[in-house]
Amino acid sequence: MLMIRTFKRFIGFCDISADRSAKPLADHFFFNISRPEYICDENKLVAQIYNGTAVMSGSHYGLQTLIRHKYKYATYIHCYAHKLDLVLKQSVSHVKECKIFFKKLNEFAVFFSKSTKRINELNLIVKKQFPAISPTSLNYNSRLINTEVEHKEKNKTINADYCR
Repeated sequence: MLMIRTFKRFIGFCDISADRSAKPLADHFFFNISRPEYICDENKLVAQIYNGTAVMSGSHYGLQTLIRHKYKYATYIHCYAHKLDLVLKQSVSHVKECKIFFKKLNEFAVFFSKSTKRINELNLIVKKQFPAISPTSLNYNSRLINTEVEHKEKNKTINADYCR
């Protein structure tokens, strides 16, 4: 009997802010996948998943195409979590209480991200920063909500101090 094992590996986070076009992203991918701990047989990389942005999914010059030149079995799979996130945002935007909650939560996060003095004070009281504002990040709202829930009482104190 032939034993086949599938592996899913997380390689790491990296700063790609300098250039987010397909070629530099592909170069970065090839550099990381060729590291000794991740060396991958060209026939064994069978999937690549992105959020569907043009730079990722472009059929002629997108990242997935550049990767498929070297890894011919690396089939592109669209990540539907992004669409789900948009659907959820749209659905709660029609519920008044949810709309108010998310608006206030975002305002709170923005307020504490625009001043080093406020950031330091938040760190002193809560011992944690709010996640950076990123409307395109799928995980942003859940991290922000978890931070708020986890430190609700301390945040009330901070709010009261700044609202005086």
